[in-house]
Amino acid sequence: MARDIEVVDPERLEWEGASAHRSGGVRFKTIFTGESGEPDNYWFTLTNVDEYSTPRHRHNFDQLRIMLDGSFGFGERVQPEGSVGYFPAGQYYQQNSTGPSTHIFLQCEGGGRDPYLAPQASRQAAAKLAEIGEFRDGLYYPPDGSEPKDGFEAVWESVVGRPIAYFEPRVDEPIIMQPERFRYVADPDQPGVAEKHLGTFTERRLGVSILRIDEGSTASIEAAPAPATLFFVLSGTGTLTPAEGEARELADRYAFRMLPGDRAVVTAAARLELLQISLPR
Repeated sequence: MARDIEVVDPERLEWEGASAHRSGGVRFKTIFTGESGEPDNYWFTLTNVDEYSTPRHRHNFDQLRIMLDGSFGFGERVQPEGSVGYFPAGQYYQQNSTGPSTHIFLQCEGGGRDPYLAPQASRQAAAKLAEIGEFRDGLYYPPDGSEPKDGFEAVWESVVGRPIAYFEPRVDEPIIMQPERFRYVADPDQPGVAEKHLGTFTERRLGVSILRIDEGSTASIEAAPAPATLFFVLSGTGTLTPAEGEARELADRYAFRMLPGDRAVVTAAARLELLQISLPR
């Protein structure tokens, strides 16, 4: 039986607040998630930030942040509009908003394969911890008066049931890529189709690229050998037609997900630029 390919219009999704272990000023629209409690879990969102800051901290998962509107600060650095940021597991960083911004945000397992907590599980655990202790300024203060710890660490340890452990990050600092400085490489087998590969990270091959399909052109695409391949329309309009199934509309900021074995044809009504993310293997 043919499997349908999920197409999501984020405009139809509801905004969700941040977890209790972080302050307000940030909202999410969950576009796609993996299976809660299962290996290779992930969270792919449209994120809106106003006033927001965190203490210097690190995670045991990888992150990608694609700035759609506005910019965002990380300590002394600023990730500008249009850029793609890779934030590796184990790497310390600090967040501080530079004004309103909107971005695409992916969190997924890192090279250490530590479990990635689903948003709902994280919120539930944070709510339970808040009943006996206190979250303040990104830190968790235990009820016994012991030293506070990072809010994320407190939540993760309460769910997984063991102390968190970090390995040395694969790179020395977050990587901020400027897609406009990369060149498209034409597909010799598909006229009007080109790809701009931005990077592949760690031995698990988390990959990010931009696929361009000229007006009136058609691209045959298939899922990467990964738990899922995620697509987000950066610009343009067109249709997505699964190997077996009906055509679906694609428009600005729509998203779709392909699972292993999925194949489809994308036709551009107006030149399409698709962000393409291959999840860690």
